[in-house]
Amino acid sequence: MSSSELNVMGKVGPSVVADGSSALVRLGKTGELIAHTAHGKYFEAASRGNLFMASLAVGGVAPGTAFSTTPTIALWNPPGSGILCAIQQVWVGYVSGTLGAGTLCHGVNPSQVTAPTTGTEITPQGALLGVLRAKTRAYTGATVSVTPVILRASLHLGAALATTATFPAVAYDEVDGSIVIPPGSLWAYHGVAAAGTTPLVIVSALFEEVPIV
Repeated sequence: MSSSELNVMGKVGPSVVADGSSALVRLGKTGELIAHTAHGKYFEAASRGNLFMASLAVGGVAPGTAFSTTPTIALWNPPGSGILCAIQQVWVGYVSGTLGAGTLCHGVNPSQVTAPTTGTEITPQGALLGVLRAKTRAYTGATVSVTPVILRASLHLGAALATTATFPAVAYDEVDGSIVIPPGSLWAYHGVAAAGTTPLVIVSALFEEVPIV
């Protein structure tokens, strides 16, 4: 074999291997190297108990009109948590009322060293059902230390209500880990939009906790 050649030995077909074990790479029936996302994009994090979801109550809340110290939904990574909180997805579902035209946005308070006050704390649920609660804490309508700074736009809102012909029933933002909350920081999600008429939505945030090493 020359210095520019590489022989790869592997096993054809799937295998089950315990953590800490050595294994051959996987090959296809025509000799190709199999490299793909197995079991779904989020399966690894979910099955290891590192993926969580925080959702507003089923009655919904107003999406908001401008960033303030009481964001619609917020995730706080406490100082000393030992983890990074990586936002994976944000889902928004309509409940009732007439939405005001505008945009839902991601925001950040990079120095939230104490827990938000007032409002309602949300208990994140594990994607591995029944797993113990996350280290990241979630809130709705809570007061944070300063008004979050907008990071980027997320989903747009139209001036719509339930009878609008092309009304979107549900929408999501595939953040895919591009926003990461370090310890002592807070992520917020809030509307920059017209007030509408008693609009209510459910917002759900999917996040992964990654140990700091």
